[in-house]
Amino acid sequence: MKKPRILILCSRFPEPPIGGERLRIYRICRELARHASLDLVSFCETEAERVAPSESGLFDSITRVELNPIGARTRAMGAVFGSTPLQVAYYRTRSFAATLQGKLRNCDAVLGHLIRMAEYIKEPLPGQVRILEATDAISLNYSRTPPQLPVSPKVLAYRLERQRLLDYERGLPQKFDVLSFVSTVDVDFLYPARPANVVVASNGVDPDQFAFSGPGREKRVVFIGNVTSEQNFDACVFFAKSVMPLLGNFQFDVIGRIPPDKASALGKFPRVKVHGEVLSVSSSAIGAFAAVCPVRMGAGVQNKVLEYLALGLPTVSTSVGMEGLHVAHERELLRADRPDEIASSVQRLWSDQALAQRLAAAGRDYVLRTHSWTQALAPLVDATLYALERARASRR
Repeated sequence: MKKPRILILCSRFPEPPIGGERLRIYRICRELARHASLDLVSFCETEAERVAPSESGLFDSITRVELNPIGARTRAMGAVFGSTPLQVAYYRTRSFAATLQGKLRNCDAVLGHLIRMAEYIKEPLPGQVRILEATDAISLNYSRTPPQLPVSPKVLAYRLERQRLLDYERGLPQKFDVLSFVSTVDVDFLYPARPANVVVASNGVDPDQFAFSGPGREKRVVFIGNVTSEQNFDACVFFAKSVMPLLGNFQFDVIGRIPPDKASALGKFPRVKVHGEVLSVSSSAIGAFAAVCPVRMGAGVQNKVLEYLALGLPTVSTSVGMEGLHVAHERELLRADRPDEIASSVQRLWSDQALAQRLAAAGRDYVLRTHSWTQALAPLVDATLYALERARASRR
């Protein structure tokens, strides 16, 4: 039987798969490519995206559409006085819509990555399966913005977006055949009745890429993540400002992509070392005795926690950082929310090596048992294949 053809729509070019957003859609494409032929249409906003090679061989064809940042910001500003979410307006262009016209009629299914792509595929074509990989309930994320955060354009946008995002996200199940989120927390927040076409497909981790190293004995605590996001930057500032003064002579290492202004701001705190983007996250983390996930706002699943557990780094996480994972305090990691609780938990991991070793082994075991990418994404893949089969049967 001929493989079905799925058109993938992305707001950011998915290769190389660096960062949680790109990594997830890249892995989804890898799983779908086992069962279908894939074509990609992606916005490209930066020079890096315009020239990035596609070395995976996942896509039969790739079309890149230029996204002008000035035009995108103008569209978002124009949407301020309406009801459309700003990020939907940001990515709504005539050129992208025109590019899709012929391609949409030559595929069996179309999958949009994030609500930014929803507007392009909400109108059905006969016999075509429509899938939206929403990932997170963004309205839940924005509703958790701490009120004490300094006012900035991003913070103001979050506060403006909360209600319009909630209204928009709650209307999605009526527009798509399959709607996917990363955790039950997001789904329960948006759809307590759980519509039949809403699936939960968690995140995974590659155990070979994040090989077990176990807790080290260097007095370093690491944070791994994309610090361009306001959520991760807030987490790092919170830890550097409120927790580090309680920790004596420990060092806080921040590993991951970070803009120069944020790197400069974090680097001003005592005993904070900003590494930025590195060739190997696992190599940079080796030797540290603990890892932290001090996120206070966010939604979905924190990939960093899965990576910590895979590496065997004893972990201290806030309650928000643990959401969507079937882990427990004292079993796979330590939960702490207040600065004094976090500091006490970190010190405990340094002084109690037996506890650190036990958590490291349990965390690695949890990841191996429940978070391979194939296992994590199976609900989305299965729902997509089922919808395709139903569409094929209806055509027959």
